[in-house]
Amino acid sequence: MAEESILIVCGEPARAGLVKLWLEAAGYRNLRLAGSGAEALVLAQSQPPDCFLLDGDPELCRRLRASPALCRIPVVMLCACRSEEALGLQSGADCVVRRSDRPDELLAALAAALRRPQASPPGIA
Repeated sequence: MAEESILIVCGEPARAGLVKLWLEAAGYRNLRLAGSGAEALVLAQSQPPDCFLLDGDPELCRRLRASPALCRIPVVMLCACRSEEALGLQSGADCVVRRSDRPDELLAALAAALRRPQASPPGIA
């Protein structure tokens, strides 16, 4: 776990800090924070992560899926309510997790996303 890099994208510093604490407690060490989608794209293009953790932001997810350099990287999305779950999946997230005061489901989703082999884009073997 310690070697995988996760880019956490969250516009709320308190929530981002809490999520980072949860991940550190679970053994993740290579964590970066971005406060906006624009900042996340710059960070990801300079050093692609092994996984994105988005706090909402389906538009950023669509942009990641449209980028040839970033489209294969797993995306786990946090959402506020059930109505946002389908939107997250439709935007290209691999997994959508409801925000909670407990990290269990989030940690399970991240572990699952990081276990999956990254598929090659169409036309590349």
